[in-house]
Amino acid sequence: MPENSRWSDAELQKFRDEFEQHRTEFDQHRADEQEKWDEILTVVKDNAELSKKNAEGIEEMRKETRGLIDGWNTYVSGKKIAMSLGKIAKWLAQMAIFVSIYAWLTGHFPKLGGGGN
Repeated sequence: MPENSRWSDAELQKFRDEFEQHRTEFDQHRADEQEKWDEILTVVKDNAELSKKNAEGIEEMRKETRGLIDGWNTYVSGKKIAMSLGKIAKWLAQMAIFVSIYAWLTGHFPKLGGGGN
């Protein structure tokens, strides 16, 4: 190696100081990143626990409200049956009116009923 390619003590000290500064910055950056990831992992773990509790709560609510839902479905079915019976009763009432009118007409006008002489 040529004699002039060697670093002087001042240059070596400057290089060492810069290297130490970069290493300190890197260590600080690594510590900051580790802290961020630890915080993220803590949040993810907390979120997983809350999601599990939420799922358990939903399952419990589903079990607790099963009777209420069955009651509601029974009410809706009963309402449909009552509406159907109401339609039948309305139809019968209309038929009774038509039969009454027909009976009145045939009673007053025998030739309409086909039974007159």
